[in-house]
Amino acid sequence: ELGRKEKMRTELLASVSHELQTPLTVMQGNIETLVEHREKMSEEDLSLKLGTVYNQVQHMSALINDMFDVAILETGQMKITPEPFPMVELVEDVLESYALLIEQSHLTIERKFSDSIQTVLADPLRIRQVIRNLVSNAIKFSPAGGRLKISTEVQSNEMLTFRIEDTGVGIGEDDIEKIFESFFRTKQQVKKAIKGTGLGLHICQHILKLHDSGLEVKSSLDIGSTFSFELKLYKEAVTI
Repeated sequence: ELGRKEKMRTELLASVSHELQTPLTVMQGNIETLVEHREKMSEEDLSLKLGTVYNQVQHMSALINDMFDVAILETGQMKITPEPFPMVELVEDVLESYALLIEQSHLTIERKFSDSIQTVLADPLRIRQVIRNLVSNAIKFSPAGGRLKISTEVQSNEMLTFRIEDTGVGIGEDDIEKIFESFFRTKQQVKKAIKGTGLGLHICQHILKLHDSGLEVKSSLDIGSTFSFELKLYKEAVTI
């Protein structure tokens, strides 16, 4: 067990170091251009350079957060604080945060939200993290002009199912059982040089386990993937 954990730490450092190198290089190049040629640049070029730096900072921040989450998962220190919150509002907030990237990728978003009350009892910060990861992956693995279908469905007034379907590269049968392992990258991801450390789904699965839930996946190569999970609906206590 000690050997396994030591190997995991070594792989984590190697993988994250490699992933951090790209945004650092991009940031350095853009900042050097801003420092040396700012007076000669148009407002449009300035905005473009600053936007690129900002996006790379966000990417680095996400990698560092993944490192932290894996560390607390390994030590069993990750805790959740359940509270009632409206699921659809949280989903819409996440989609809004990715609005620019969705537009740049020319993706169509199809929403199908249940009309029933959808207040769930869960940790909103951690569930937001799960949905952000799923939305980010769906965008990343979908070709330009693709479609994302996001839905919620109430099950027997006890549970709420969240589902996200993409028209991306899909996952092969040999890989589908391994996608929740840390550092795992699918053959399609490697073949198409799609970035990622292979930590996101691993972390999401652990977060959902803390909610007595789990990610389900269905996928077909070159057709797309569907990820879903369930959360308990919140029921107010009735006082007499």
